[in-house]
Parts: sequence; structure tokens; C-alpha cells
Amino acid sequence: MNQWTKLSMEYAYSEGYFDKLQEIYPIYTNPIRKMPLSLVKKIKQAYNNGESQKLIILLNEGVKKYELKFPIDNSYTSILRIEDEWIKKNPKTVNAVGEILMSYDLDVLLDRCITPKKVSRQMGPLFTKWFNKTFNKDREIGILGKTDTERKGLAEILTKYDDKKGIDLMVLINNIHIFGEAKFISAKGGSQGNQFNSALNIFKNYKKGKNRLPIAILDGICWKECKDKYYKRLINSKDNEIIISALLLEDLFHKIKEIEVPEQKLTTNEIIEFL
Repeated sequence: MNQWTKLSMEYAYSEGYFDKLQEIYPIYTNPIRKMPLSLVKKIKQAYNNGESQKLIILLNEGVKKYELKFPIDNSYTSILRIEDEWIKKNPKTVNAVGEILMSYDLDVLLDRCITPKKVSRQMGPLFTKWFNKTFNKDREIGILGKTDTERKGLAEILTKYDDKKGIDLMVLINNIHIFGEAKFISAKGGSQGNQFNSALNIFKNYKKGKNRLPIAILDGICWKECKDKYYKRLINSKDNEIIISALLLEDLFHKIKEIEVPEQKLTTNEIIEFL
């Protein structure tokens, strides 16, 4: 285990860890989504008339046009939203989905459509906002890229980064390119497990080279001392994998500034030895 990973693990149990994290990931709730009255009337009419196909089409319109939530979770609902032609050509599937929709009271369906967006899906932008505000005045830190896509493009050029997803952090400090993924893990399993794995994939999605340092920035429940997969992965992590709390980034950057980088540059392992 890398020393920064060990330090982050200890830091998670220090006084006020989550209180300090609120500077990065503040506590808030999203507002309910807005549904136009004209669409409400059409949905009510289709529901009262038992027109399940029309009901599905209208609900799909709400999702695509107004960013509403489809009221039920089902593998086929998202598929039927991709291509209107499939709704017309698959009556059994449409009827099956329609029966589930009609089994709910109309008010329940409408309430589900305007459910607030999940806060967990907006953690990336919160990290970026905090990071830029915290470090943009430091002249020794060059913040590269304004969006995930821009950072990904730069990482592909500068570090041979190879992944379809964008990245949350790309900076130049002391002629060393640091790039990484930042995730706040609030639950075990499901999409949160995927987020955890996505952060750690940073270590294998680039080609080894000089003056390159990948880091995984993790906070939240993943640091809990227990026997779950998160903790096992962290305590069994490699010495050359820097898995770190966002709250320790300033300390890490300070150490990177102190490195004397020779003209022939440094490998990732050599950089980590200095840290």
C-alpha cells in the first residue's frame, strides 16, 4: 500500500473528516423536475383511456424533451425510448410495459416522473468546481482542460491515456503531468461500485512513460475498516498506486513541487519514491 493511501485511510477517521468534505461535496438536494401542464393532460387522457402505447410514447417524450424520469425501472423501457419504430413493431413488449404502468395510480406515475435527479451523479462537477477554486491561484500548478472531454483529449496526447471516459483532473506541476479520477463513494455495490472501479482504472489506462503520475481520488464509505470489497482493494493496493483523499491533494502537490526533476525526466515509480 502506498503511504498516501495509508494516510488517507487514517484521515477518514480523524476529527471532522466529513465536515471538511462538505467544502468539496456540499449537502444539498435537487429540486423536483418540472412537467408542462400540456403533457400532464395528455398523459392523464392516455391513462384514463387505457392507451398503453400512447402512454409510453408520451412518457418517453417527457424523458427526452423535458428530462423527466420514466416512472418505472425496466430493461425494456430504455430500449423502447431509443427507437420509436420498436414500439410499433413489438406489441407484446409494449403491452407488458403498459400493464405495469397501468397497475399504478395515475398520481403515483406523475410523482415518479418529477422525482429529483440523484445527487450522486453530480459529484464530478462539484469536485472540479472546488478544485479550480482551490488551486487556480497557485502559479506552480497548471490546471489543464476545462471539461472532462478536454482533459481526456490532453491526457491522450500527453500521457497516452486510453479510456472512453473523461477524467476529473489534469494538471502540470514541476514538469510532471498528474491526471486522475475523483469519486465520492456513498454506498456499497451498484453504480457506486462502478464508480469505485472507474477511479482505480486510471492506473491501467495509460502507457508507462516519463513524468507521468496517475492518481485515484477517493472519499466516503470506501475508507471504512471492514471486510467489504472496497477496503480489501485498498489495503491490497500496490505501492506505486496513489489512492488519496481529495483533502490531502494540497499536501501531495506540495511534495511534487519539491522534486528535483532531472533532464532525462522520471518514471512514475521514481516520482512515487520521492513522494
